[in-house]
Amino acid sequence: MQARCVTLLLLLVVNLSAQTGPTKVPPRQPQETLAIGSADLNLGMSQDAVLGQLTRAGYKLTEENSNSWTVWQSNPRGLVSLGGVGFKNNTLIFINREWTPDVGTPEAIGNGLYGVLSRMYEQGRKACSLQTNDQQNPTSEVKSIYLTCYPGHSYVSITVVRSQGHESVNVEEILESE
Repeated sequence: MQARCVTLLLLLVVNLSAQTGPTKVPPRQPQETLAIGSADLNLGMSQDAVLGQLTRAGYKLTEENSNSWTVWQSNPRGLVSLGGVGFKNNTLIFINREWTPDVGTPEAIGNGLYGVLSRMYEQGRKACSLQTNDQQNPTSEVKSIYLTCYPGHSYVSITVVRSQGHESVNVEEILESE
């Protein structure tokens, strides 16, 4: 009786697998790219390739520490931050694109929000989750909004900083290894 049940079960499994065919591996998702200025960057790129690409594009790089760099562009008013990159074991693990290089003007904030959100929408990223964070101390306050839209791994950070009587708003798109 037990052998008969095993045989029936085996026939059922074989029959089901014949009907459904082999298990298909889902297609590999294209690697997400985030541009800083004119440089398209992907997580996993080598540090030499990233820094070389940014330098060839004419950007100034400042080393924050041995693993992170800020990317600057010259304009008539001086240097403007375009974003930053971070590395671990000489591999790109963090990309930060500034969407509000002229921090503080309502136009820059509106254009930055429109730019980053329309980019996500054009990529088909319409299902979103929202988080907020608030940090305060006697001399400053930082309020942050984090918006992640799927499918994809980059997220938007909107940060309002109040310190020493001044306020600034920054809109960034961030892509980092999980």
